[in-house]
Amino acid sequence: MPHRFTAGDIKKIALRLGLHQINNKKWSGTDIKGNFLQTYIHDHNDGVQILVGTARQHAAQMGFKDTDDMHDFMNNKKRRR
Repeated sequence: MPHRFTAGDIKKIALRLGLHQINNKKWSGTDIKGNFLQTYIHDHNDGVQILVGTARQHAAQMGFKDTDDMHDFMNNKKRRR
């Protein structure tokens, strides 16, 4: 069963990665390795679940292998990239 994420989860992950909110939807920044990361978070409410395909796109845009890797990063606060 795929992992489910909320818009608030995606924003927390983006902040931990060092991404900054550029405008209403666009988040961008660089990771530790110097790679440019950019994603668009359509925020309706922090508690609203996003679709599985959208979560896959966020995972790819933020440099994760898949949604499992992103879920592990979200739950393990000590984990670094």
